Amino acid sequence: MKQPIRYFAIGLFTAAAILLLAFYKFDTSKANLDNLSTDEMIEAIKTDGYHVVTEDEYITLSVNDEQDNSKNSSSKQKEKNQTNSKKKNKAEKNGNKKENDETQTESETFTINIESGMLPSEISETLAENNIIKDATKFDQYLEKNDYSQQIQLGKHKLNNKMSREEIAEELTK
Repeated sequence: MKQPIRYFAIGLFTAAAILLLAFYKFDTSKANLDNLSTDEMIEAIKTDGYHVVTEDEYITLSVNDEQDNSKNSSSKQKEKNQTNSKKKNKAEKNGNKKENDETQTESETFTINIESGMLPSEISETLAENNIIKDATKFDQYLEKNDYSQQIQLGKHKLNNKMSREEIAEELTK
């Protein structure tokens, strides 16, 4: 039984060697690229649908693009300035009423009492209802992703809406 398996293996090895030699001997794709002149390479690239640009042309195109970008950015800046001036006019018309509303919403403080058995999602929802965080789902995902959800401590925690996610999570895990 050993003898037929050896002959089969020798046959596979011989076939692989013949294919390898044929591949290297008759492979013309690499040889054609090595023997091409610069003009022939340019023509080959153009037939593939690419454009060939000299270094001077490239620099000219780059400078033109930068000028176009600066023109676009200056027009965008003008639009922003106009929008900002419109907002200022509206704010002046609304007067102090809007300013009072902003000062009330600027800093809201909330004390949460975390009890045994509360889920992180319940805590996130409570914080969102009391305007400490904007999105309960995102905060809950943040707690899970950064391994804060398993470290939340029982008790009262004083939080405000100016705190970052990390600060809130750190306070809840103290």
